[in-house]
Amino acid sequence: MCRTREYQDIINDELEKASQKKAADEQAKIALELEEKRKEKRKLLESKQEVLKSSLTDFSKMIAECSKYISEIQGIINDNSNDIITVPAELLFVKVNEHYEFNPLFLAPGILKYVDLSIISFQDVKVSGIDLSYTNANIDPQKVYKKDMSNGKYCGLDFNLGDFTDVNIDKADFTDAIMGFSVNNTPKK
Repeated sequence: MCRTREYQDIINDELEKASQKKAADEQAKIALELEEKRKEKRKLLESKQEVLKSSLTDFSKMIAECSKYISEIQGIINDNSNDIITVPAELLFVKVNEHYEFNPLFLAPGILKYVDLSIISFQDVKVSGIDLSYTNANIDPQKVYKKDMSNGKYCGLDFNLGDFTDVNIDKADFTDAIMGFSVNNTPKK
């Protein structure tokens, strides 16, 4: 009976050692998995940091280039000239999801009238709330972002061939604009 007890103790000891080894192996496996995940996250973070650095560099270049155009416009204003300059669309607009918005650097009062907007496409551009008065913008109301021209100022623009069907012009200002119809009758309010 003592021997059975001794054998049982030996077996229990061996089972305990095996259990401890298995637990240690599982802990080592978990530690390896955690280390791999940490390495993957570090790689992803480094990749995102590189993209951010590149984006910041591109953004800095864009601001510097915009500043050149703004300075040129300031010179035109200071000279009391009526000259206009061409600004590339990729500087004039900023992509926001699936549409474009005016670069805020060009929205200071009076700046846009010195930019040649006649060659700019307003396809998917948000013009609501923007003052485009007395510029040479050629806007197709059907192509602007969400057909929304509400709260904007379009004084003096030529919309003679423009189709305002289903276009939101609520609180928009069309003073002195050339229209082929009465603004109050056709567009959506």
